[in-house]
Amino acid sequence: MLDQHKIKISEYAVKLNEGVLTSEEFVQLNLMLASNSETASYYAQVMLCLSNIGEFCSDILGPKENNEPFLQDELWQTLLEQERTAPEVIIPKVEPPRELIQKVVYPKTPSWQVGKFSVYTLIISAAALLFAIIYVQIAPPPATTVATITDSIDTQW
Repeated sequence: MLDQHKIKISEYAVKLNEGVLTSEEFVQLNLMLASNSETASYYAQVMLCLSNIGEFCSDILGPKENNEPFLQDELWQTLLEQERTAPEVIIPKVEPPRELIQKVVYPKTPSWQVGKFSVYTLIISAAALLFAIIYVQIAPPPATTVATITDSIDTQW
């Protein structure tokens, strides 16, 4: 992206932030943002910077009416000086406490339970099987053939 585009984007962003952007400039800003994703990214960075500066550096900038040329070298030099002279922030590294391993409780395995209905079914089935075996062993032998009818048309006894 060209420096001219960056300057134009910055100028429009400052005007939009201050509420003095005209409708023609607004249309031109929208066209620039729609044409290139890099331009949109730069615009987002500028707006983020402007919102942060407006919140935290109002004592340096003074009232909004006095910061017409918002992106002055004096402002940036003052911010740079504050950055250099600021005390170093040391963030202590805190390790989370280690959790003790509690007693492991395993789920109980289901035990095999035999219901009353299953027991009755087993007894009745065993009795039926035993009865069938005994019947086959004790049953009388089949009857012997006494007579055979060969012609049933004029049969008499």
